[in-house]
Amino acid sequence: KLEQLQSMTSALQDRSAVAAALEPNRSDQLLKAALTALLIAIGHKDTLNRESDAHKVMHEVANPAERTKFDAFIKKLTAVQSEINEGRAKPEDWAQLKGIAQLVEQSQRGHKFVGTSSGTKWCVNLCQWVVEVSGYFELGVEIAAK
Repeated sequence: KLEQLQSMTSALQDRSAVAAALEPNRSDQLLKAALTALLIAIGHKDTLNRESDAHKVMHEVANPAERTKFDAFIKKLTAVQSEINEGRAKPEDWAQLKGIAQLVEQSQRGHKFVGTSSGTKWCVNLCQWVVEVSGYFELGVEIAAK
């Protein structure tokens, strides 16, 4: 699980792929769900409570055209694994994320994103990351309980 999560995390760090993914898939409900889960995982649940459009929030916190914002996003993204390992992840946030991950997992088979190959691949990788990170959190909870 850990290696899969690390691989998926690395796959999400391409600024040009993020830019190529977001705009063409602006109305895609699966991408909105996956972005919502991502934003919850990196600590932007409050921002989502103020602005329900996950695309707008993603653009606000991880605009690929603004290097400083994107670098801060990458830092938070790569810290998710440590937060889970160290027990700093909020269980209530992860309960919500788990529900979204189940929806994403069920919906992604056969789903077609639009845009360039790098953009569509980023969308697919995001969906896989959401499923992986949810499973990783569950595994961490099980291990902590033993």
